[in-house]
Amino acid sequence: PTGGASAPAAWSSCAPNKKITLFGLLPKDHTQTSLDEIVGWLLAAAGFYFQFKLGFDIPFPFNLVLWPLETAEWYIRWTITSD
Repeated sequence: PTGGASAPAAWSSCAPNKKITLFGLLPKDHTQTSLDEIVGWLLAAAGFYFQFKLGFDIPFPFNLVLWPLETAEWYIRWTITSD
């Protein structure tokens, strides 16, 4: 699984080992339910909504840490599109 589906898939496969059933919602075998897919899509939608509300910009503490990567991305874009 990729994206928003990886966290719920990992959680639903580990939950029965720790005897977590969520009041009987989780079966012993996570392949018998589509709950992890539903939670994955909700998590992906929440992540997209969060990025959309921020204007697809990096918030304050992360922009300082990711500044070198952002500069490298700018340089790659400039070298590809320049004549």
